Amino acid sequence: APKNCMKAMAWISVLEGAKLFLTWHYEPYGNTARQPDFEEAASSGKHEIQYFTLAGRPGMDNPQLAEFGEAAREIRSYERIITQMAKTPDCPVTTEDKHIHSNAFTFPGLAGKIIVIQNSNVGTWPANSRYMFKDDDPIRIDDAGNLVDYTPFTEAFDVHFTLAKKEPEQHVYDLKTGTEIPMVEGYKISIMPGSGVLLYVGSAPDAEKLSALVK
Repeated sequence: APKNCMKAMAWISVLEGAKLFLTWHYEPYGNTARQPDFEEAASSGKHEIQYFTLAGRPGMDNPQLAEFGEAAREIRSYERIITQMAKTPDCPVTTEDKHIHSNAFTFPGLAGKIIVIQNSNVGTWPANSRYMFKDDDPIRIDDAGNLVDYTPFTEAFDVHFTLAKKEPEQHVYDLKTGTEIPMVEGYKISIMPGSGVLLYVGSAPDAEKLSALVK
């Protein structure tokens, strides 16, 4: 997966209400000459036929594994909230960017809503960075499995969002820091490419309870 995409897939799972994220390497073998011989690989140390797991080739760093680990650390900091929250269709948050996604969740005993916001702005690639390609699009994968001419984003995005209806006692809180997000012509929070955040729309005492669960 191109840089930022492992993180995006993990966070999209949280966005959609998942409690678990699985990943695996899939490579169909159309050519029988490329079928792996595990006994030969174990005895000879030939790395070229050992490319089967997220760990990558023996003795070589795999950036996808490192990124997956980073995403796991981000998500697990919220695990005591994620494992108890339940997705609800009534999301009060609206974002300006079509690549910024949000969903709302309830939490036992609390009146407000937990909001997961995920930044799917991961990078740029040929064919105008389209998600669905045409047959003649210049999309190529190199011998190392990387998307040619893909340029990952490296800076955080300022995500702007609004509330559909704000009650007087409702405020927006960043659960990672426990701080209130001020409203200045809407709300703003910075999110790294592929990553996500958990916010809370509700009262200050409830937000404090949730923030205490964040590692």
